[in-house]
Amino acid sequence: MRDALFDLGGKRILITGGSRGIGRAIAMNCASFGADIAINYHKNSDAANDIVREIDNLGTRAISIQADVAKSADVELLFDEAVRFLGGIDAVAINAGIASRAVYVRETPNDEIERVFSVDLLGAYYCAREAAKHMHPQKSGLIAMISSVAAKTCGPKMGPYGVAKAALEGLKDILAKEEASSSIRVNNILPGLVNTDMGRQFLKPYGIEEVRSIGEILPMGRVCEPEDIGHLFAFLASDKGSYITGQSIMIEGGMTLVEGLMK
Repeated sequence: MRDALFDLGGKRILITGGSRGIGRAIAMNCASFGADIAINYHKNSDAANDIVREIDNLGTRAISIQADVAKSADVELLFDEAVRFLGGIDAVAINAGIASRAVYVRETPNDEIERVFSVDLLGAYYCAREAAKHMHPQKSGLIAMISSVAAKTCGPKMGPYGVAKAALEGLKDILAKEEASSSIRVNNILPGLVNTDMGRQFLKPYGIEEVRSIGEILPMGRVCEPEDIGHLFAFLASDKGSYITGQSIMIEGGMTLVEGLMK
């Protein structure tokens, strides 16, 4: 029997960037609690289809849908196909994202700014817009953007990535105010360092290959795992999270509480 707190039976959930890392954890977690899932991927169809098979084995329905979230036309088709398969959308995890290279603002080339903004900012905006379009008539839904503590800490050499994530704070506030009367909840999830490919990419300039290896210097003695994000999203998507909107929820194990740790 499913835990009533996280019962997602009958929920229809779309996850962008769902073929690996945080997106995969959200998909598997929500499916395990009974949700039907649409997984968006950009390039890795094999990984996305593997997740679909795993979800099918859990007894819920799943589909993988290719789309580049940096293209508004792709995002429109993504949502249309997800709605056709699922019969509607009750929750969206706007998770697709890329990291920027570790350079100072004064050294950031134009193509790097455009590359990161196209996915992390414009892509998130396109997805949030389509989610609101589809949810507004049904007067319910959750839009959760997977952001980063970088939106708050604004550390050096975070350039395009940090600025894009900070901009999502404004998008969240505006959209939450616009859609609250339609019972559409809009929240940002702000992970700290997560044990994913992107987490490894952030650490590579410092000569660190294994994300978990720095866990001992963090307040809780470990790094964030993708499943931690999956559990939080599942709660927000459940009926028990139905009164939470306009919030930026940091899930970073106390990293931002330690002086100098995020600099």
